[in-house]
Amino acid sequence: MSWPADRDGLRFVPFGEENATAVNDLFRSVFGLARGPDHQRWKFLSGPAGPGLGCVALAPDGRAVAANLGVVWPFQVAGREVRLMQTCETAIRPEWRGLRTFREITAGLGRLAADRGVVASYGGRIAEAPLVLGRRLFGYRQILELPFLEARLSLGPALGRLFGPAGAGLGLLLDRLRRRRPHPAEDRFRIRPVTAYGPEFDRLWRRRRGGLRVARIRSATVLGHRYGACPVDRSPAWLAEDDDGPAGFLVLRLRREEGGVTVATVLDHLDGGDPALAAALLARAGREAAADGAAFLRLAPRPGSALAEAAVGLPGFAPSRREPPDRVVVSLLPCKAAADPANDWIAEILDPDAWTYAPGDSDFHD
Repeated sequence: MSWPADRDGLRFVPFGEENATAVNDLFRSVFGLARGPDHQRWKFLSGPAGPGLGCVALAPDGRAVAANLGVVWPFQVAGREVRLMQTCETAIRPEWRGLRTFREITAGLGRLAADRGVVASYGGRIAEAPLVLGRRLFGYRQILELPFLEARLSLGPALGRLFGPAGAGLGLLLDRLRRRRPHPAEDRFRIRPVTAYGPEFDRLWRRRRGGLRVARIRSATVLGHRYGACPVDRSPAWLAEDDDGPAGFLVLRLRREEGGVTVATVLDHLDGGDPALAAALLARAGREAAADGAAFLRLAPRPGSALAEAAVGLPGFAPSRREPPDRVVVSLLPCKAAADPANDWIAEILDPDAWTYAPGDSDFHD
């Protein structure tokens, strides 16, 4: 991958503070995003592995007409700490759209990432068109396809659609009558809401990381930035402890969607492969999400995982008819580490069975 040459009045520059406003204007124009400066700074300029990367095409009048941005995260791969880049957002103004512009800004982003020592890029929730194009141009490989499961937490929206405000009120009454009870597994753990991501999460990561082959590092710093400092939606979390200390956690996103319905989505979790721990956390989070007004609880667990087993054992979960599967792709970058044949651990990144992945690793809503 090489840096694109300036052409036709376009100047290609790295993304940074000096063009952040122009890029924000671009995404607002193309996607209608109402992202404020603080939100953009959190997402792209202040990550725990350094600022994000991007290739920006500027017109002579200073407008950004195209940009491809990524966020660098610390990962553990085969016991090593390395950097991977989450490919986040690509935008091109209509008058500049075309394969050439897309290829240029994507190649520029890849060049910047490789120069920083990023070994691979990855992304989730990818649609069919960019997947086909990415396979052809940049070696995208789909490694995971995670179907969403969904449980109804409230009858209010369904009865409201059928019978109006009276039906919604009846649904809320019925919700109280059918209140969920604690799961028996909850008695085995001490579960508490997370108010801050403190050193207990570093202890938890040290306890659980040994069984993880490819995973974003879930330290206090990373979790505190990713969820604690996130300026949009709400991300309540719960920490479970046992006699050996911190044992696992689960993070939700509470988001008000079209029609005014609040949906709770499991963004992240760590359970050490223990189905009882996963069930205890999921049951507790579901109850509190329902009490907080959520109508649905969604998750995309890896088939065969402890979280998937926990969902099967809890009442109400079924394949979601609203959310398409989360498809995850990776692409190796031409950095020195990836090019060295002695680094056989790089192959782990391309092994679907090696990945520990959750929707919050590549969420597009924030």
